[in-house]
Amino acid sequence: MEIEWEEPHTAIPEARLGNEATPSPKRLDILLPADQTTGAVTTQAGYVYLHAMIEMVMRKNQPLSLICIAPDASPTMEFLGETGKNLIGQAIVRCIRQETRDYDLVYTLSLPTITDTPVFALVCPLMNEEEATALGERLRKIMTAQAGAEDHPWLSFSVGVASISLDAPDADSLTARACAALQRARRLGGGRLWRHSDTLRAIIENESHYSEDSQSE
Repeated sequence: MEIEWEEPHTAIPEARLGNEATPSPKRLDILLPADQTTGAVTTQAGYVYLHAMIEMVMRKNQPLSLICIAPDASPTMEFLGETGKNLIGQAIVRCIRQETRDYDLVYTLSLPTITDTPVFALVCPLMNEEEATALGERLRKIMTAQAGAEDHPWLSFSVGVASISLDAPDADSLTARACAALQRARRLGGGRLWRHSDTLRAIIENESHYSEDSQSE
């Protein structure tokens, strides 16, 4: 039996980072095993879902994107300690669920290169990179706006986006690209979104500049 997908939302209500909103019972992610500290789906269950969705959309030549989200390292995060980080993680998960479709799924990620803050991955079936970029940037702005007073947030967020393609047709390669994009956003100072296609464009531009410099010598 094939799943009948609904169309992605075009208008999504605003959400508050930290609201005690109860997720809709229709959401798939609240029916799967949950991480005890943040409430997101566990890494293993999330990876299984990602793998299954990639297989499904690839058969139908449909898009799928993965969005990685993490708070940026800051003195505030260090001051809050593990308990505070867990509370922030819970607020992030609630915000993501309020802003996404019933079949989008948020799960925890464990990255050896990011140990100072919680990291989350959001599986977005039927969403291309452009649409995922818009969603990721909206999530980043909402969470930043709710993490402070007016124009002085005490916490910022970085986002990485990647989409399946012929050279990244599986869960491992897609996850690697989205995580690399997230880490690039953090290395650039945080508080921003970076796409895998941005990395490709940067590589092409660097090679072009190198070629021009070589010809001028």
